[in-house]
Amino acid sequence: MMRDLADEIRRVLGIEGILSRDEILVELDKHPAIVASSTVGAKREKLRRSISKMVDVVKVGETVATRYRLAGFEESDYKQELLSKADELVTNSIRDYNGEIDQGGFDKVTNGAIDILVRRGFVLPEQLKCTGKAISFEPFEKKATTFSLPGRSVNAISELAEGLKIMSDERLEIEYLGIVPPSDSNKSTIVALALEILLCVVRKQNASFVGTQI
Repeated sequence: MMRDLADEIRRVLGIEGILSRDEILVELDKHPAIVASSTVGAKREKLRRSISKMVDVVKVGETVATRYRLAGFEESDYKQELLSKADELVTNSIRDYNGEIDQGGFDKVTNGAIDILVRRGFVLPEQLKCTGKAISFEPFEKKATTFSLPGRSVNAISELAEGLKIMSDERLEIEYLGIVPPSDSNKSTIVALALEILLCVVRKQNASFVGTQI
């Protein structure tokens, strides 16, 4: 018999350690209480309400970067190693391998890291290729930032959100990154995408410039 939602949340956090709400949702997407909600927003809200009533679940970080853990939980050294490897795989995939996970030299830690990424929806299991969610992957605590933008940049973010939604619906990959953008790109996701694309462009142009100097 399936345990109630709160007990399942405890079980998942007891196994996985520290997770965001969306990561918990991926783990519990077959739970009857989650399946009963027809939209992603409703599923998230049901999960949020359940977590808010659990005195043994504590927040890690704030606002969009909030993650959750069981009270008294401490990440094991091995789990830390797995999460660090997962971060390395995602970073290299986006920046160097056109969205694909480098399959060279798989070992126990790499296989464990890939298992985490697949189960949490950051990597497709068949192709070992990053999904759009991977751009927001952060294995530890996200860094909260505050900065000001000119009005045209704020307008650009709104236009990009619409354009990325179209690309997601049409399953079109972003040039330079090799990944299909997530369907619900928020401001943080758009900034992360823009920075990775700009980094790729700058690296290529600088490499070309350095090559002409030799």
